[in-house]
Amino acid sequence: MTEIDLEWSTESDSTARFGPALLRELADVRETRAGEEIDGDVYTAVIARRRAIREIRCDGDLTTAADEADRDDREFAGVGADHHRAEYQVELMFALLLDGRAGDARERLAGSGFWKAAKDYRYPSEHRFHYADGLGAWADGDLTTAAGLLERAHRHLRRTGGGSAAYDIEDLVVSLARADLLASFGDRSVSVVNEVVDRLEDALRLTERIRQRWGVVSRSRSPLSVAFRRIYGDIARVAAVLTGRQAAEIGLRAVLSAKQTGFAGLMRAGRTHVPGRRLRNLIEQAVAAENEAVKPSLGGEDLRDTDGHLAGLRQQIVEVVSPMLADLVLPVPPNVARVIDAVGDRYAIDYVALPDSLDGATMWFRTLIEPSGAISFDSLVVGSDLGAFIGAVSRPGTRLAEFFLGDPDWRGLAAVLLPATLVNRLTAAPEQPSAELVVSAHSALSLMPWAALELDDGIRLVHRAVLMQTPVLTALSGNVAGAVTGPAVVQLVARSAGGVDVGRERRSWRLAAAVDGQVPLSRCSIGDDAPPVELTGTFAAALSETGWGFAHVAAHGQGSGLDQSLDLPGGRVSAGQALTLPWPASVLMASCDVGRLMNIDDGEPINFVMALLAGGSDSVVACIDEVDDQFTGAIAEHVVKQIRDGTVPLRVALRDAVEAFSGGPEQAWSLITAYGR
Repeated sequence: MTEIDLEWSTESDSTARFGPALLRELADVRETRAGEEIDGDVYTAVIARRRAIREIRCDGDLTTAADEADRDDREFAGVGADHHRAEYQVELMFALLLDGRAGDARERLAGSGFWKAAKDYRYPSEHRFHYADGLGAWADGDLTTAAGLLERAHRHLRRTGGGSAAYDIEDLVVSLARADLLASFGDRSVSVVNEVVDRLEDALRLTERIRQRWGVVSRSRSPLSVAFRRIYGDIARVAAVLTGRQAAEIGLRAVLSAKQTGFAGLMRAGRTHVPGRRLRNLIEQAVAAENEAVKPSLGGEDLRDTDGHLAGLRQQIVEVVSPMLADLVLPVPPNVARVIDAVGDRYAIDYVALPDSLDGATMWFRTLIEPSGAISFDSLVVGSDLGAFIGAVSRPGTRLAEFFLGDPDWRGLAAVLLPATLVNRLTAAPEQPSAELVVSAHSALSLMPWAALELDDGIRLVHRAVLMQTPVLTALSGNVAGAVTGPAVVQLVARSAGGVDVGRERRSWRLAAAVDGQVPLSRCSIGDDAPPVELTGTFAAALSETGWGFAHVAAHGQGSGLDQSLDLPGGRVSAGQALTLPWPASVLMASCDVGRLMNIDDGEPINFVMALLAGGSDSVVACIDEVDDQFTGAIAEHVVKQIRDGTVPLRVALRDAVEAFSGGPEQAWSLITAYGR
């Protein structure tokens, strides 16, 4: 970890031209030595030159940057810009380190006696010199010296620095560097691990404080958000090589923070419209409040009033829609203890892909939470099998059918993705009831057909576990969805009406088809043998009636994000519209694509399923890709037959249905998934 760089736009070459041009301009500014009259232009020149050097370094001209940063100590003494000496030394170190010249860098720094001479002044910037020297020693392989220099830099920073955002950033950077360095020692003694954990705790605390100041949500396309994702990646990378519960909890906190979204960001970018005046007004207030939060923080003013306003808005969203939507609009720092409590008697696995700030590579991290409350955190090695899947589904417009044609190695994928601890426990006692497993996937793994993973010869994951996916573990309420109850509102759109093959589903509800083949919107019973009742009006209007326990929809589905939609009689219903509708506790959507919930790096995991979960559903079954009418109808029929007696949860009914068809092609049964909160 060297510094936090932001990725600004590269649409023009103005940045590349800025550095050299400014240096030429600064060459005309009179430079005075110590003891001579101080010119105001000198102070300005010192600051401006450093900025120019940084631009040159970021543009890749490391030799010029190093030469310009290698200034004589006397240029800084008594010119009013004394404390900027360390900034030049940091730039010199960065340029030479990036150029592979660590030894040269340390030699040049060693020739400076500025800080010994300035010792009595206790400039708050002196820590940067020790930080730069520590990085040089680290790169030169002198880890013990590096650790001492970084500790000295940290101690000086905390003794002389303030509580401003600038010093918090430097504290964060030094904390991460010390944690990374100590972890690289390979010493896993209790004392060393505890020291690394302490530094990672510091880094997380500072990161949340900086995010609060600037009103930054980690998952968006802003330069600051990109930087924060890299920070979380660095924290997770170090935590993943440590042992013990504390390190695992830090890793989980980091990845949960990296997954946090702000639905308000969609409105900020003008990409979507949320129907419903009250909800739209609350989100617009949240956008305004977040924007205002940045202004007082830059001046160091108290943020408590702003925080109180945001807390009030959050509570209103909880009351108007749900806690889940409030977490999307106005996320709060994740609470690992609450997440573990919400997992309860289930197993839960979290996956996330994060960038590494050192080389920009993508790293995958995995967390396992067990029913006992035990937690482990590690990194995934993406081999050929998983790499092939990620590559296949990451191309725009790719359908999973293409992946299935490649005859996937389901055993190899399971070996990489599933912790050995979990596999051993699922296969050790087949006579025991199936375990409950919650999967919170990310990026390409959002589309993994988890049910098809092979634990052992012929044993699929669906044979040993009741699967449920959730977009983020912080979305878990802790209330595990119970048996499906009625009454049920059923909307089956037959092919004659522009829909799908609903014959088997229609018969499972004992619905009669009209002369033209259409199936009327109906009220059906669960738990008794009452006959179906035909309803008038639209499906959306019927949902507005209170008392529904279940909804079953079979129709054409398409789209992505909030533009996902179902083609229903009376008009298409989008995910954006679904967000404002009251949904029953359990919903079955036997339709293509509406379960395709892409939990990507820089976007909110918002789609039809999320709209339902935010709107009141506890359990949703939907298809993550294009599916075959015949197979999907058969699975839906099996689900309906099981839940009609009122004793089976929806996810369990789906598991039993999928297991019944698991002898056939994986594409026929593994693309219909249960989601919950």
